[in-house]
Amino acid sequence: AGSDFAAGALLLDAGTELTPRAMIVAAAADTAQVAVIRQPRIAIVGTGDELAPPGRALEREDAIPESVTFGVMAMVQAQGALVASRATGVDDLPALEALADRALDQADVVIVTGGASVGERDFAKPMFAPHGLDLLFAKVAIKPGKPVWLGRARGRWVLGLPGNPTSAMVTARLFLVPLLAQLQARGVERALRWRTLPLAAPLPATGSRETFARARWDEAGLTPLGNQDSGAQAALAVADCLIRCPPDQAALEPGAPVSALAF
Repeated sequence: AGSDFAAGALLLDAGTELTPRAMIVAAAADTAQVAVIRQPRIAIVGTGDELAPPGRALEREDAIPESVTFGVMAMVQAQGALVASRATGVDDLPALEALADRALDQADVVIVTGGASVGERDFAKPMFAPHGLDLLFAKVAIKPGKPVWLGRARGRWVLGLPGNPTSAMVTARLFLVPLLAQLQARGVERALRWRTLPLAAPLPATGSRETFARARWDEAGLTPLGNQDSGAQAALAVADCLIRCPPDQAALEPGAPVSALAF
């Protein structure tokens, strides 16, 4: 008796994810019930006249396959949250306002993709204006993903992601994942665990904005991907790390240490 744990011992800290191993510990303590945090409910809204469901884009000359919401949905699920709804809307402000209304009713966090720049048909923020949108920030000096924004509306979080797929996924990793971790009491530190790793290939110089380069990791180190365009999609299949580059960083040679985050 007492060889494993004793009366009064702390076995699971608050905020511990109930993994299969943690479930063993909770049950081994002869605990019938534990208090848990409800999984956040997420509504995902893609915007843009040009978007078509995958498999239907070739039916219109001006269409492209809608891909971003599928990646965001998978990221949300991987972080333990529930996708309450996923929808796309055309660039019509009254229709998008109604779509925002439904999304706010369904979710704790609404993620809207696209329509975040400065064009006359960029409605991502205006669609939430009738619902009391209060912006926390409107853009961030990073590359890719400068148009990312965050606000509150009717007591819900609203995160605006760029429409370009790579920009959307990078900003989702940097802003959405920590938000979901905080809502589930896991802490931001675990969600943004940067490691120092060596380069296996050269890293080009960066411009005036903090840059997050997509890279692939293997035993030789980090290899930055050749296509760093914000609209690139094929490269996302092999990118498993983000390299954090300060503004105006000079080119780096193989072997140089860099700060990296699992992507």
